[in-house]
Amino acid sequence: MFRASQLFLSSLLLIVSPVAICETLHDIWIDDQHYRVEIASTPTELARGLMGRDELANDHGMLFVFDSPRDAVFWMKNVRLNLTAYWFNKEHVVVGITHMTTCLNSHCIRYSSPEPVSFVLELARTSKKIKIGGRLRFENPQ
Repeated sequence: MFRASQLFLSSLLLIVSPVAICETLHDIWIDDQHYRVEIASTPTELARGLMGRDELANDHGMLFVFDSPRDAVFWMKNVRLNLTAYWFNKEHVVVGITHMTTCLNSHCIRYSSPEPVSFVLELARTSKKIKIGGRLRFENPQ
């Protein structure tokens, strides 16, 4: 009985909150600004992104990592938060900033990178100090 209820609860958790299970956070810096991010690099993670989230702390986000530079297209289907996408080229430099609006139906706007990119950082749409030309780092710049 205990095993069956554990399986049921695990299945229910997967159905109710599919994105809350694997949230390992990594430190990144854009110039001198520190952020804690989840990394999306597998096809499943890249497709799911921040779907289903109800909130996101100001200094938290998701970093999408591509195997090679590509023309990236994002949409906000089933994303409940307004987000800002920061597009990074292979040299880790911000080449574009796009404010994206939540979409809970099937007629969602598609947001395209301004050029081939290697990384995309999604953060809650709040006042950020990230500017075009900012540099992504995986180690503390200080």
